[in-house]
Amino acid sequence: MTEPCTAVLLFTKTPLSGRVKTRLLAAYGEQQTRCIYQKLLHKTIATATASDEWDSYLWATPTLADPLLESLAAEFAIRLSLQQGMTLGERMLNACKQSLRQYKNTMIVGCDCPALTTADLAQGMSKLNAGYDVVLGPAVDGGYYLIGLREAYAALFADIDWGEATVLSQTRNRIQRMGLSCFELDEKHDLDRPEDYRQLKHLLD
Repeated sequence: MTEPCTAVLLFTKTPLSGRVKTRLLAAYGEQQTRCIYQKLLHKTIATATASDEWDSYLWATPTLADPLLESLAAEFAIRLSLQQGMTLGERMLNACKQSLRQYKNTMIVGCDCPALTTADLAQGMSKLNAGYDVVLGPAVDGGYYLIGLREAYAALFADIDWGEATVLSQTRNRIQRMGLSCFELDEKHDLDRPEDYRQLKHLLD
């Protein structure tokens, strides 16, 4: 059996109470919000590890010393790595560089898109293997839930307004200016706000 040529890097925050999904706190409180995030993590990891066509890694910040992360790593046999860098862009770029030393392609995936499927990941990998420079998974809120690359383009991660509704448009503009070919997956909803949870709750139950 040939070794996978693609790595899927799942980017997450360490699920500390009061530190994750902060826009849900007012509606659901710390305990339930952390529970929602745990379900998101579990769903995303289960999706990514359901295929052996790629290798999956869980990249967390600010620490790996967390019982839930350790439990998930054991349950799904997924490798844990610590994100390195001050900004999200720096952390994504550093992880991408490290991954591409070993793999032909790398896809970075957020852990807050419960509608993500294994078929989405397979399609992203297929398009990278077909020669696309970039694969994007656009999110309805103006960000993206996935970015796939064959090279670590620093310009795609620098001076982006992370967490704002302009992330996707800024990234698209960079891709266009750099003359890179890009394939976009289906648009999906991230789970960030109480109304998102009400709409997407059935995907976690």
